[in-house]
Amino acid sequence: MSRRRTNNANGCADDVVILDSDDLAHRPKETLSALCAELDVPYTDSMLTWDDGPHECDGPWADWWYANVHKSTGWFGHDPKDKDE
Repeated sequence: MSRRRTNNANGCADDVVILDSDDLAHRPKETLSALCAELDVPYTDSMLTWDDGPHECDGPWADWWYANVHKSTGWFGHDPKDKDE
């Protein structure tokens, strides 16, 4: 994960956090925990799982793009039986 300063469309400087999607898919707890720390957002284990099926926030392309997402209940590589250490 890294942080970069970029210019937004208005020409103002923004800090952005860049993470590797493979890290998120294969080490979701560690990656989300680090992301939350970087953004000063509280991490919770509820970020690791979700209910299957469509969600209000899916957007207009969900019917075409989210077939596998709608079948999922958590991040790839995450075992819901794993407990916090």
